Amino acid sequence: MKRIDEENITREPYEKQLKIKDEVCKFVIEDAQYGYYDGRKEVLDKKIIDNMLSSVMKVLYNNSTKYNEMPSVVTISRNIESKTEEKKQLFEVIEPVERLDDVIMSIDIMNQIGLVLSAIQNRNLLVEKWGLSGFGLERRAIVLNFYGLAGTGKSLCAKAIANKLNKKLIQVNYSELESKYVGETPKNITNVFNEAKKSDAVIVFDEADSFLSKRLTNITQAADYGVNITRSVMLMELEKYEGVVIFTTNLITNYDAAFKRRLLASIKFDAPDEYAREKIWLLHTRKVPLGDIDAKQLASSFKGITGADIKDIVYYAALIALQNEKEQVDLVDIEKAYGYVVARYDAGVEKEQ
Repeated sequence: MKRIDEENITREPYEKQLKIKDEVCKFVIEDAQYGYYDGRKEVLDKKIIDNMLSSVMKVLYNNSTKYNEMPSVVTISRNIESKTEEKKQLFEVIEPVERLDDVIMSIDIMNQIGLVLSAIQNRNLLVEKWGLSGFGLERRAIVLNFYGLAGTGKSLCAKAIANKLNKKLIQVNYSELESKYVGETPKNITNVFNEAKKSDAVIVFDEADSFLSKRLTNITQAADYGVNITRSVMLMELEKYEGVVIFTTNLITNYDAAFKRRLLASIKFDAPDEYAREKIWLLHTRKVPLGDIDAKQLASSFKGITGADIKDIVYYAALIALQNEKEQVDLVDIEKAYGYVVARYDAGVEKEQ
């Protein structure tokens, strides 16, 4: 009978390549246990491990499709998180307080939002009486996409739409749903939709480009396989859900075509026009003592900036004025603050299209 040297057990990678018909997959257990049998180093419980990997191989093979291809490499590691650790709450259901009347947008965006709301509020009339369908007006999710520059009010507008529809809101950033453990991310997405059904909530997914980009066709590892599974689960949940789902993103170029076909509207949020900039300047300077300048002049003079930029400029200008022991903010302070804010992008904080 072989004897194991218990004092010299180590953890090292164990690799095994398996094949079913024409499909080949290499498995890597990152931290398999190795021991010494009578002075010879071997992986412990090798037969049990090989049986386990064979079972996994069969599951992958039986569930692979042209969209979710077999991975060429699967990496397995232990979950070292404490089992007693309380699970982090990934999302919450809230009552949105933002109002569309308070969201400052260009006239073009306002008109597009008005059309979207009309479609949602007249859903039954359009489908049942007028016989018009498509874009999710039937019994599946109404999907909207807001894209464009950061700081232009995409998420704020999404919250205001939920309020206008008298719905609750679930807002989720994709990075909060993503898990390093295979299979957990799709479960998290399904949980969001299940909770939204119970709460009759509008769902807002931020960073949508992270999981709605084009399908990976050159799958080289389990992580790539997981990305395709995640995307498939999202598309299936959209088919089953009958509420409103809003995706926001700074990047739209790589969206999957299957997702684009489900959109009722895709609205681009540009930097505000002069009309909107004036309103934003008024909003953020309403209590700030200004010198011989007004919001109309500021909107005309400072172009190509977002609402978030204007908020920051006012804040920095106020700090500059106080630093110089002044009782009001003048144009020189605004110009210097504008330089600080614009310099952020020159330093590598790019405005994404």
